Amino acid sequence: MELEHEFKLKSDDLPSILSIKTFFLEIANGKKLTQDAVNALMYGLYFYGYLCALENLKKADPEFDLPNNLRSHPVLIAADRWAQKATDFDLLNQIAQPVIKITQDLLIELD
Repeated sequence: MELEHEFKLKSDDLPSILSIKTFFLEIANGKKLTQDAVNALMYGLYFYGYLCALENLKKADPEFDLPNNLRSHPVLIAADRWAQKATDFDLLNQIAQPVIKITQDLLIELD
């Protein structure tokens, strides 16, 4: 596999779309969310998955250059925009805390 050859990284080390969707279902389980909140949560989870991929690439190759726009990445900006539009922002903020925390931790680690 090209990924393993080039980056010394196995695809199993990266979060899949299926695992991100599963994480979403665990977080949103039984909650009645607006479409704006759902969009914000999914964008946030996709960004988290992107950061996990970058983290794994950096671990596999310490010389790997990280993008310099992580805190202003378009997907993160879109997640924030959707969250601000959500009329159920308080519920979204409450259930998204685990995602927010791990995303912030990864951003700090990757800085």
